[in-house]
Amino acid sequence: MNVQLNSVSATRKSLVVSLDASEVDAEHQAVVADFARQARLPGFRPGKAPAVMIAKRFGKDIAEEFKQKVVARAYKGAMDKEKLDVVNVIEVKEGEIAPGAAATVTLTVDVNPEVTLPEYTGLPADVEPTDVTPAEVENVIQGLRSERADFKAVPRAAQKGDYVRLAYEGSVDGRPIAEIVPDQQLYAKVQKDRK
Repeated sequence: MNVQLNSVSATRKSLVVSLDASEVDAEHQAVVADFARQARLPGFRPGKAPAVMIAKRFGKDIAEEFKQKVVARAYKGAMDKEKLDVVNVIEVKEGEIAPGAAATVTLTVDVNPEVTLPEYTGLPADVEPTDVTPAEVENVIQGLRSERADFKAVPRAAQKGDYVRLAYEGSVDGRPIAEIVPDQQLYAKVQKDRK
């Protein structure tokens, strides 16, 4: 296998992978053998049908699988040789792929860019002191109190700042408002929640 690496840009590479005839033929034989193991032909036990009959019966499927295997082998060989950090495969151009003949596959891939870090240790940094005022501390405390507040009933009359839960039932001349205006229940009756 021969791999030629061409740089299209800093992040895009083109690889031309050439496989010799013996490598292509080995892939073809492996695909035919795999089909022969799995194929069921009348008159033959599984895995015992002749390769010629398998190739004739499943020719189209074998050809597709064969091309995929050759492209996969080209890609794996190129990655093993060039050690690229591939992000995405952009394009695969397969030339003529036939059993017993050499094949060429051109792969275009995007790779992570090479980054050289500048010196980043020992840089001076100015840390400004932060003085906190008593008012800022009080604001934070009040916020925490509000977030964690718990409402409880107290045995005294309501005072300014208290939350009050109210229940009422309205009436006009002794007649409940719920009967007078049934579509305005807000004005008629609000029951006390039991908690």
